[in-house]
This record gives sequence, structure tokens and C-alpha cells, in this order.
Amino acid sequence: MFAVNLASGVYLQHLIAEAGGPQLVPPRLILLINFAVIVFSMSVIVGIHRTVLLDETRHGIGFLRLDGNLLRYIRAWLMLAVLGVLFAVIFVLLLMIVAFAGGLIKQGAPNAGLIFIGSFAIAFLLGVFFLRFMLALPAAAVGSMDGLGVSWSSTRGNWMRLLAAGILTSLPFILLDAALAIPSMHDAMSTLHPGIQKPIERPVAILIASALLKAVDLAVLTVMLSLSYDVLVRGGGPAAVGTTVMQP
Repeated sequence: MFAVNLASGVYLQHLIAEAGGPQLVPPRLILLINFAVIVFSMSVIVGIHRTVLLDETRHGIGFLRLDGNLLRYIRAWLMLAVLGVLFAVIFVLLLMIVAFAGGLIKQGAPNAGLIFIGSFAIAFLLGVFFLRFMLALPAAAVGSMDGLGVSWSSTRGNWMRLLAAGILTSLPFILLDAALAIPSMHDAMSTLHPGIQKPIERPVAILIASALLKAVDLAVLTVMLSLSYDVLVRGGGPAAVGTTVMQP
């Protein structure tokens, strides 16, 4: 994963430098590269889920899952994305209807407070929505055909714990990623001329650190999700392990 992240980052930077700016790079090429990295990442994620949950150990290139497990994971991921978009659209429409009925929107000019409150509410509800269905991803990786239903029933009353686990797991990587972005932001500000922004090349050391951070982030978050699935769906976890050890 580190090698793929680094190679894609170096290649994209080369394309941007050759073209003279990110806006001059063909969007289809950028989408194709990102799509390839995402599919590769999903293959790695499925491998991690199956290693943690099924003790299915594979070495070398065999660790990647290019089979029905990957296709099932991709379907679950796309289903969550589609449901999230539909949920957001429906909520926005309902919010606009309530705003019009209450006179908060007059002559097409939305109220600034309404925009803030609506944006926060949508983000919060989408976060809860994802937390309730997030276990569908490891479920799909291990062969479950009803991942959404399993996740919804298993996370009932546990979404706050999942939120805490997600924040504690993600926060170090978010802070490190923000720190890595500081040099690029400084370069962007320093290369601004009257209406013209020069192409920015990130130092190789930054690209290497960013690729390594993304790889470790993916591994840690995937393991956290696998362990959450094990505890909430299969009843595993430290307590269950301790009980098993105590049995004759």
C-alpha cells in the first residue's frame, strides 16, 4: 500500500508539473489513477479483514483479494455511498420545505443561520448513518450477504462507542496529515503572483511521509473496524477471550 501511494503521488505530481498546473491535467486521467488506487486499497482492506476475522493468512501478492470477496466489498461500499447521497438529498429537501413554510427563506435568499444549522445537522446525521452501517464493510469481506441488516441490528445502542473508537483511532493521523500539509500551503502562498499560481512540487520526503501515513492509517482503521465487528456481531473481544481461557 505504501508503494502504491508513493508511486501514484509521485506520478500525479510529475503530471501537474509537466502540464503547468493541476487544472491543466486531464480530469479523466486523474480519475483513472484515483480509481486504481481505491480498488487496490479495497483489495488490501479485504485481505486485512479476512486475516483478522477468519485467520486467513496469505503471503506476498496472494494477500490481495481479487475475487468474489472484493466484488462483494465494492458492492457494499457503493451501496453505502448511494444510500448516504439519497439520505442527504432527502434531508436537504425536507429542510428546505420546513424553511419555506416557516418563512426562513424569503425571495430565494437563504438565511445564514439556517445554512449553518442545516449543514451541521446533515453532517451529524450522515455520521450516525455511517456508524450504524459501517460494519457492513467487514461483513461483506467475510462473506455475509446481509451486511446492512447485520450492522444496523448490531450497532443499536453502540454508535457512541463506535464514534469514540473512530475519533481516537483517526485523530493522530488527521493531525499528522495536517502537519504534512503545512509546507505545501506555505509554498502555495509564497508562489502567488498577480492572478497566477505556479505549479507546486512537494518535496520527496513529504511524499514518502504522506504515503507511509496513508498506508498505516488504512491498516489501523481497518483493524479497528474488524475488531468492532468481532465484538458487536460475533460476541468476541477481550472478555470473550478471557472466558474462553478460563474454561477447562
